[in-house]
Amino acid sequence: MYLSNLDREWNFDQYKNYVLEMKKKNGIANKKVQNFLFMEDINKIDVLKGFISRNLNDTRYASRVVLNELQSFFRAKEDCSTKVKVIRGSFTHQMRVNLRLEKNRDESYSHHAVDAMLIVFSQRGYDAYRKLQETCFDFETGEILNKEKWDECLSMTKFYMKQNGVK
Repeated sequence: MYLSNLDREWNFDQYKNYVLEMKKKNGIANKKVQNFLFMEDINKIDVLKGFISRNLNDTRYASRVVLNELQSFFRAKEDCSTKVKVIRGSFTHQMRVNLRLEKNRDESYSHHAVDAMLIVFSQRGYDAYRKLQETCFDFETGEILNKEKWDECLSMTKFYMKQNGVK
């Protein structure tokens, strides 16, 4: 169904004239005008793929802008030790697989909170593991400080990896 068939304040022809007038007045780029006047069937798979691709690109760009702003903000704070890091979705996906946590986007937006929790706890777990390793291994020299504790650390790591199907 086209806009011209709907009972609206503006029909499609009026909308189209408005967009073209905006192009003349404000110098809107041709690509933007094409997007405003898009007429292809949005149910076709190629059209959907193009939309998804553009949407992902826009999301990447917006994420980069937010990351840069947050990093600049915290760098400007002299007494602040806060670091802003990027965590890829594949990381939280792998954690969800290992922990058997399902992700249902249709149910609610709570999956974002679960992903945030996984990231926080994974960082805390990494920090704790690193601290444990430091008691038995010198990362600068590569020297094993406490062989018994080092072997225990390795066996715990191997056990965890085996339990979670990590190779």
